[in-house]
Amino acid sequence: MINQIDVAVGVKLRQLRTAAGISSTRLAMQCGVALHHYEAGERGEQRFSARELHRLAKALDTPFSVLFVDYQVASVAGSQTVGLYRF
Repeated sequence: MINQIDVAVGVKLRQLRTAAGISSTRLAMQCGVALHHYEAGERGEQRFSARELHRLAKALDTPFSVLFVDYQVASVAGSQTVGLYRF
């Protein structure tokens, strides 16, 4: 099931990858991630494991936390919801 966090992380990875001038094929191979899984992850259709995200951030020479800077967690009526606030 697609959720906002998966989509936001995928968008951030795509932004970082294209800014670095790296192809999705090269990045996936460098990180030991199957290309179809990486591309689905960029679209937010599949989740990356924490280990995969760590490898991807390292390959992109960016802190792991940068993948998560575009959303905030807020408590609404006693339940946690995640809302995106910028891209």
